[in-house]
Amino acid sequence: MFCTKPLTQLLKVKGCVPSAQQNARMTRTGTFAILFKVECIGGYAGCYSCSSNNYLISMGEERLLKMYYLKNRGEDIYLLSVIPPSKFKEEHIQNLIRKKIKKTGLFRKKPLEDIIRKSMVWMPYYRIQFNYGCSEKNLIQRYGETGQSETVLNAMFCGFVKSEKEFFTLFRPNYLKHKKIKYSPQSEEIVGSTVYTDFEGVLGSFLKRLNEVKEELNDFRSELSKIRARLSRYSRIWPMKDLLDKERKLSEKVARLEALRNVLNMCLNVNEDVRSIEVLGHDVFYFPTLVVTLKNKENGTERYFIVNLVESGAVRKHLSYDKGLTELCNKNSGCKETIAGSVAP
Repeated sequence: MFCTKPLTQLLKVKGCVPSAQQNARMTRTGTFAILFKVECIGGYAGCYSCSSNNYLISMGEERLLKMYYLKNRGEDIYLLSVIPPSKFKEEHIQNLIRKKIKKTGLFRKKPLEDIIRKSMVWMPYYRIQFNYGCSEKNLIQRYGETGQSETVLNAMFCGFVKSEKEFFTLFRPNYLKHKKIKYSPQSEEIVGSTVYTDFEGVLGSFLKRLNEVKEELNDFRSELSKIRARLSRYSRIWPMKDLLDKERKLSEKVARLEALRNVLNMCLNVNEDVRSIEVLGHDVFYFPTLVVTLKNKENGTERYFIVNLVESGAVRKHLSYDKGLTELCNKNSGCKETIAGSVAP
C-alpha cells in the first residue's frame, strides 16, 4: 500500500531524527515522499513528487531518506560514486579564499566581504555514453563508420543555462581521467541535487553548431587562401592596403572559429568529423567542492565562491577555484537559487 507523508515526518516515524540543518532544508522545500517497497534493500525507497512546484525531489534528499532508513536498520548506507578529494591543509583553502575576497584601499587593503559559511558539496555530474557516425572519408575513418565516446556534464545546473558560453562551463570531460570510489557522505556534507536533462537535445545542438562552424571555417579558409595568393603575387609591385586589411580581418575570424571548433570538440570529447550522435546511457558521479558564501559588509548582498577540492595543474598540483561555476552561481538566477538552497542553514 502506498502512503504519503512529509519527509521529515517519515524520518521521525522511522525513528530517525535529521539534523536541524537537514530538517530546516526539507521543511522549507515542502518535500513529500511517496514510498514503496524495494526488495533489493529490504526497505523503502522513493517515487517522489513535490507538493509546491511539481519538481522531483532532489537526489540529495532521496539519498538522505535511504541513508536514514538503512541506518535505522543497522545496514550499510547508500554509497555514492565519487572522485575523492586531494589531501590539503586548511591554510591552502584560506589563502585561496583570501585572494578572491573583494578589497578596498590603495595600500592597506581592507576586505569588503565576510566569510559567513563554508559548505562541503558533492557536485553531481552526468557521465554520458554515446555512439557517433563519421561524416567524411579519410585515411583512418570511412564514411558511415561509427565510433563510441563519452563526455561529462554538470547535473546540478544544466537545467538553468541557455547560452552557448554557459554550457561550455558545464562540460567536464577531463573528469573522466580521475579514479572513482564508493563513498558514504557524512552528515555535515551536502549531496547536490540533479535536474532532468535531454541528452539527445543537448549533444545534438552542440553537434549541429560544430558542423556549422566547420562549414564557415572552410569558406573563410578558401577565401583567405585566394587573398594570400594575390598578395604574394602583386604586393611587391604596388601597395595593396585594402587587401591587407581584408586578409587581417579574415585571419582573425578564422582564428576565432578554430578556437570555437576546438571547444565544441572538447565538450563532445570527439576528434572525428561527426554527422550523428546516439545516446546510449548515462550515470551519475560526484565531484568534491567547497562552496564559500561571502557577504558584502556594506550592502549585505551574498555571493558564492566555489573551490575544487581535487588538485590540478600540469607542472605543480594545487587547489584552484572553479571560475566557470563561480560565475554561473553569481550571474545566472536559476543557478544562484539552486546553490543558495543547497547550502542555506
